[in-house]
Amino acid sequence: MLILKVRADNCVPQAFSNGHGYSISANAAAQGNNGYGIPGICYDCSIYGTSYGYFKTLEQLVELSYAGAHVINCSWGSHIYYETAQQAIYEIYNNGSIMVAAAHNKDWKVTKGQKPYYPASYDKVISVSAVMHRYDDPADNILIDVKDNFYSANVKNIVGRTMGYPNNDLDAEPFVWPVSTANFE
Repeated sequence: MLILKVRADNCVPQAFSNGHGYSISANAAAQGNNGYGIPGICYDCSIYGTSYGYFKTLEQLVELSYAGAHVINCSWGSHIYYETAQQAIYEIYNNGSIMVAAAHNKDWKVTKGQKPYYPASYDKVISVSAVMHRYDDPADNILIDVKDNFYSANVKNIVGRTMGYPNNDLDAEPFVWPVSTANFE
């Protein structure tokens, strides 16, 4: 198992993960006062990197926890539950590490929120997603963009950024524009 402890300003996307998770690492711990971009929320923190996989045991995450990681972020996932993985998460939690995982934002119209993804759906994991809220119906918040196209935003239980209307027809069934920060499959 390869574990790297690197400064955020020296963090280079690793070949074994094709840079996956790199932007979240930068948001969390990018160095300030270095002349590049903006600082992360904890710009004096260190980043551990690892490959992902081992979905049944999460052994690489357990190893990160014991190496001193306080927060473990997972933007990957599967719809398969493994009891061995749940036990690994309890071990990570009991060791003092917090896990955060992407919920994978499947379209609400398709799943009705009934398709869990893991590790986000395991006990003791903070699950993050991009879901609109506030209005009960798209018609309750119709807006017009700079090109005079109609769209709706902040519609309850819709996973996405905004909703558009085919051919700018308000009587048509709206479609959902995905969120760029979401993890759609």
